[in-house]
Amino acid sequence: MRMRTTSSLSLSLLLAACLGSPPAAGIGHVLVAVPGEGPGLVDEALARRGLERRVVARVPHFLAVLPVVAASDLVCTLATRVADGLGRGLGLAAVTPPLELPAFDVVMYWHPRRDPDPVHAWLRGLVRDVASAGVAA
Repeated sequence: MRMRTTSSLSLSLLLAACLGSPPAAGIGHVLVAVPGEGPGLVDEALARRGLERRVVARVPHFLAVLPVVAASDLVCTLATRVADGLGRGLGLAAVTPPLELPAFDVVMYWHPRRDPDPVHAWLRGLVRDVASAGVAA
């Protein structure tokens, strides 16, 4: 498999299920992580300050977390582009987290045999362009 970086995103929003009300300190969090991965970027940023959050669920992808948060009292730290583009459509509010969070890379994976395929190359280019431009709200 090949890995290609398409864009860096800032983790700048925390989604809360209730409009206009920031989450309480002890509220449950949903972690977006591939199964088997360790703590997330938010957990590392909190650990540097001697803090931790209460992760009560894990999902494998950013798009999978939105329905979970919308149907519960849980919160999730999410990329601004995803939160702005998709979270509001589910009635989720976005608030700025109380600490600065690092950027992260968005990557695409594909099998090397697809490298010369012009249709596959077109699709990869389209995904890269959309990711670079952001998600339309």
